[in-house]
Amino acid sequence: MENKESKENRNIISLTDLWQVLKDCLIWMIIAGVIAAVIAAFYSQIFVGDSYSCSLKCLVGDSNMPSSEYNQMSRYVNRAKEVLKSTEVVEKVVQRAGVVNADGSYAVGAMKSAVSVSTNIDVGSYTVSVTTGDPKVSFAMINAYKDLMPDIIEENALYKATNLEYSRSIPTRPSNSNRTLKYCIVAFAAAAVLVYGIFLIKKINDINIYD
Repeated sequence: MENKESKENRNIISLTDLWQVLKDCLIWMIIAGVIAAVIAAFYSQIFVGDSYSCSLKCLVGDSNMPSSEYNQMSRYVNRAKEVLKSTEVVEKVVQRAGVVNADGSYAVGAMKSAVSVSTNIDVGSYTVSVTTGDPKVSFAMINAYKDLMPDIIEENALYKATNLEYSRSIPTRPSNSNRTLKYCIVAFAAAAVLVYGIFLIKKINDINIYD
């Protein structure tokens, strides 16, 4: 008789046991993963609409920037990030872009959620992105940001910045065009891990004696 899991060490599991569990539940992992991936594919196509992104990249300072100020680059960039997402700035940008709700009011809340700001401390830049379901709205918002950037910098005492890159035309391709593939991969992996976890817990709690 060979005791695979005694009562005393039933919570101890070896690499061999982990591999055995994987072999035992591999088929179930694949089945669960495929089912989850199919569901995710339908979900992404029916409930997740196309979204379009436009962006504006700004560089803080220039080559003549003093070293003492360059050392404070992260503070300048992060300060700009806070300001560009603030309600006051978004409201001005929305008014400039002319983005309104169905009732005619300016869509400040919706656009604030649509705006994101990423930073690159090493380069000393920040990028404003606007992602919405309407490519014309995203394009209008980024152009408004570009036009208002000098005023935003001056009014909020930000460090001078130079526009490097920005979206010059209305996007024609959704920024989330590969969403179905991403959803399927995540769903498949999650389902497979869940099945493996269930079999592993069952293995750990198994205190039976086998021949």
